[in-house]
Amino acid sequence: MKKQRIFAGLWAAVLLCAVLLTAGCGSEEILASQAAQDSWGICLAAEDPTPTGATIRCVQNGGSPDGELTYGSPFFLERLEGDQWEEVKTVEPTAWTMIGYTLEMGSSHKWEVRWESIYGELLPGNYRFCKEFLAYRGPGDYDKRVYYAEFEVPEE
Repeated sequence: MKKQRIFAGLWAAVLLCAVLLTAGCGSEEILASQAAQDSWGICLAAEDPTPTGATIRCVQNGGSPDGELTYGSPFFLERLEGDQWEEVKTVEPTAWTMIGYTLEMGSSHKWEVRWESIYGELLPGNYRFCKEFLAYRGPGDYDKRVYYAEFEVPEE
């Protein structure tokens, strides 16, 4: 039951974040407010998406993670097909740098993400950028969550 409440809360924060960004309300204050609603305090947003990349904004504000928040360089993309999210196929296998970064409490980051070499040019449609975060307590002792930033690649 506790996991269901956490999952429902996480989805509510992600959906509200996506709705506000779609409405053009992607300010730092809005993202921080949405992040504060998440139990780990994380919210992602995609800015200026193109078929070849986007700027991804990550805000950490509040929450009560049970460990140090960390993330790495890997990400993946999903495309909305009907009412299901499906992982976008890569054009070739991808090698990732396996370095861990700390997401400090109360911090904000921007990443310029270019996915053309991994996925090629995206076709028009609805997508989401997916990134895994850990609440790290020690070797082999961590919780894992994937956070999302939805975006649209419009018809040209």
